[in-house]
Amino acid sequence: MTDTESMGPTGDRISFTLLTGFLGSGKTTVLSELLKQPDMEGTAIVINEFGEVGLDHLLVESAEEDILLLESGCLCCTVRSDLIEALDRLLHRMEEGEIPPIRRVVIETTGLADPAPILQTLIRDPELGKRFALDGVITTLDAFNGMQTLERYAESRKQIAVADRILLTKLDLLEALPDGEARHIALENVLDQLNPGSPRIPVAQGRIDKDLLFDISLFRSNDAHPDLDGWLRDDAFEEDSDEPVEHRLPESEVMSFCISYDAPIPSTVFEAWLSTLIQLKGPDLLRVKGILNIAEIDRPVVIHSVQHAVHDPVTLDAWPGSDRRSRIVFITHGITEAQIDASLQSTMKALAEEQY
Repeated sequence: MTDTESMGPTGDRISFTLLTGFLGSGKTTVLSELLKQPDMEGTAIVINEFGEVGLDHLLVESAEEDILLLESGCLCCTVRSDLIEALDRLLHRMEEGEIPPIRRVVIETTGLADPAPILQTLIRDPELGKRFALDGVITTLDAFNGMQTLERYAESRKQIAVADRILLTKLDLLEALPDGEARHIALENVLDQLNPGSPRIPVAQGRIDKDLLFDISLFRSNDAHPDLDGWLRDDAFEEDSDEPVEHRLPESEVMSFCISYDAPIPSTVFEAWLSTLIQLKGPDLLRVKGILNIAEIDRPVVIHSVQHAVHDPVTLDAWPGSDRRSRIVFITHGITEAQIDASLQSTMKALAEEQY
């Protein structure tokens, strides 16, 4: 990590967004509405079947095998077998001039998919990693049935936990109930337990401004003043309430918390710590993202990982303000904040003893 030259921005890599959400949560409706927006040109949509996305209202300019080119300039590509093969095929056709240039890819998962392994696959693939960079995870949640879904299905809890944006659909149905307001408060309480740092955006009939969903990461080269706080949102983890928590999920296996450190962290300590964590607990580190004050570097270092897969760290040009704490958000499966903190302290102690 001391080689700051290796920590540059993403350059010309294509950003990708994962669109996930449980069965019936409205992600296909959101996707269909996004495809109507003319400024979505240059976006490739990767889906399982064309039939799952309502394309009847969208004019198709041309069609070839498993790729549709829409009049809006969007591409739709079906995944016949393997996601990596589908993305390789898109890249090859773009480079051969068979399809227009792609600047963004949106991947729609199936309703029962655990998003973490999908993200890990895309980040770890050596060739795709050179061409694609994760922008964010968007999760749709059916507010009307959301509480029951989250209580019953671990996949739904993980979809919410790893999200950068949570889109609340069918709120009108929930709020029309006699106890709709109370049920809405209970749902928000559960979302606070799973992922307090992700903004929740109400969506009606799938309509949403694309600017709320895309270009939300720090892994871009065209932003001289990235929004560090908006990306990390660690302040959401500091909001303590005196109100008792009345609604808890039946299982507490998915946890979300933020750890901060005032003193700069030596690069050798951080590298050893993260490497050990991933080696021992990789599958249970659903997502880790943080802004680091590394002792040997006078600029902020941004990290992001999904399970065993770690994005190349990015060194930003400057700190945005006076706050130079290291702040790391963890979304875990059964790993507590105390265990994470203890592992860092243990690494610091072990490396200090080696020096004497």
